Amino acid sequence: MKGRAGLAVGLAASALACALGACWYGDPRARPPDASTDAPLAGSGAPDPRDAAPDACAGLDGCGPAEAGDPCAHAAAASWLRIVTKAQPPRGRARARLAFDPSDESLVLFGGVVAGEAGDEATLTSETLRLTDNVWSAPAPPRSPSPRRDHAMTTGDGRIYLFGGQGALELSDELWEWTGATWSELCTSAACRATRPPARATAGLAYDSERRRLVLVGGTGARGATDDTWEWDGAAWTRVCGAPLPSCGFVASHALSGGAAYDRVRRRTVFLHEHVPSLTYEFDGARWTRAESAAAPPFAGGDFGHVAGTAYDPIRGVTVSLGHAGLGNYRAWEWNGVCWWDTTSRSLDGDTLHAAIAYDPRHARLVRVGGEAAAGVFDREAYERPSR
Repeated sequence: MKGRAGLAVGLAASALACALGACWYGDPRARPPDASTDAPLAGSGAPDPRDAAPDACAGLDGCGPAEAGDPCAHAAAASWLRIVTKAQPPRGRARARLAFDPSDESLVLFGGVVAGEAGDEATLTSETLRLTDNVWSAPAPPRSPSPRRDHAMTTGDGRIYLFGGQGALELSDELWEWTGATWSELCTSAACRATRPPARATAGLAYDSERRRLVLVGGTGARGATDDTWEWDGAAWTRVCGAPLPSCGFVASHALSGGAAYDRVRRRTVFLHEHVPSLTYEFDGARWTRAESAAAPPFAGGDFGHVAGTAYDPIRGVTVSLGHAGLGNYRAWEWNGVCWWDTTSRSLDGDTLHAAIAYDPRHARLVRVGGEAAAGVFDREAYERPSR
């Protein structure tokens, strides 16, 4: 491995090449072939520009965080800062979900457990909230999923998808989409409903932009932790792995939650699920592979250890997992496909359980919202970590 001086020179050269436009989102291979799509349609025969790297990045791992010869070398991450919003933040909440809405380049927050009013107990909510250029608003759509927590949400194909969650009385197996103005339930025909994944909460959900389908994995069902994997192609659900089919390499444990994100450079769905220590799996569309690393996020399951959320930072070229390693120990770890590293020099501001996290490409930042600071005490603030 090169010394500190060599690392500094390598990272400086990487940054210069990216500044000159040689790289896109931290890796030249990640440059989309067209601004409106993530990749050429399967079977089109069109070459993928990501397969050829510009000469300006030669000798480096693209323009990403790793230096040639040392895959675990990485650039320092920025600090988390509280977002000063131009309107009053919403009521404090936890176990909500956050995702980017491409239709108007805002962040959409849905559901969760919200603080009670005037001493009332906390309750589930079906509120849809929008954060646009640091201004909160409540669009009040005509249709909406029922109140729930611990659902799964992700962005793909120009919209936001929501699956499952824990309602007031039961788990959900519903699939919804948000297109910028309202929520619409999908897979409502009798034939489609018969093939839905079993109801669950705390599942991982990611959009595979290479194969243009949702990947749903894990979560907590009526009988506990699940090890099945499902895909939604826009018309129907298909079980890919898990009983009665083979597991495809993914093994359930006592884990009650996890987080998933799609690494569009490496073309893998990354799933970090709670274990002791946390286990990392990657899905290539056919099989899950357990990824080994010298270090791993210490997000063990339990009341004070969990994966709050997982998101892909395309500029740094890494998957970021946010979670708790114990009370008062909120951490952000990054994964580049080879190594995990802790990017938190101290416990994060707004030390809460069960916050929501998403990547905001409009402002090139990770955003987390809310969380539970103590029993019945919910955070109402939003925090950001710039990618640059």
